[in-house]
Amino acid sequence: MKYFIAIIFLKLLRMKYLGIVALVVILLVGCSTEKSSEGDGLYNQGKYAEAIIAYDAYLEYHPGDLEVIYNKGRALEALKKYDQALKNYEIVLDMNDRHLLSLQSIGQYHYRVKDYTNALFFFDKAVNVDSDNSLSHYLKGNANQKLGKVNDALKNYNAAISINKNYGQAYLARGTARVILKQMSSACNDFTLAKNLEIKEAEKALAKYCK
Repeated sequence: MKYFIAIIFLKLLRMKYLGIVALVVILLVGCSTEKSSEGDGLYNQGKYAEAIIAYDAYLEYHPGDLEVIYNKGRALEALKKYDQALKNYEIVLDMNDRHLLSLQSIGQYHYRVKDYTNALFFFDKAVNVDSDNSLSHYLKGNANQKLGKVNDALKNYNAAISINKNYGQAYLARGTARVILKQMSSACNDFTLAKNLEIKEAEKALAKYCK
């Protein structure tokens, strides 16, 4: 009888400690989730260095969270730490080669350093991942235009605008492509549309090409 009571007591004790362990786990997960939300909040406030600290704290418990790794990259990019940001985007892409935002961001990294061929490669992959993403088409157009493939760029801008009729930057870019192709009437129409969509550079383009 004493033996039976002792076993019951040990089981209850074990259950008590299991409850404590579970509580600690819940608190740690809650705390780490808070750090993720805190990181996003700090990023949105423009406190990029603090956001990175919060993201790192979260990633200690969730090292495979792709979105947080990507967001950390954005914060690094905002601090102009482009090479470090690139590493974060590449980590995400290694884990998911169809991660749209990372494809776009890596393409923009190459575009920034004037490596337009690699930029085009990643923007093209982004379009293949999601053909309904207007930004990917627009970015692909930018890279094609820099490579002198103006007719291809025009198609890309057309695709971006067909997806988003209010894409002011795409109208402006399409206008510049049409200037190169000497389609001046159409170019001026695009610049006007861009201006109506509050794209400041459009006013300069209108003044320069559409007097």
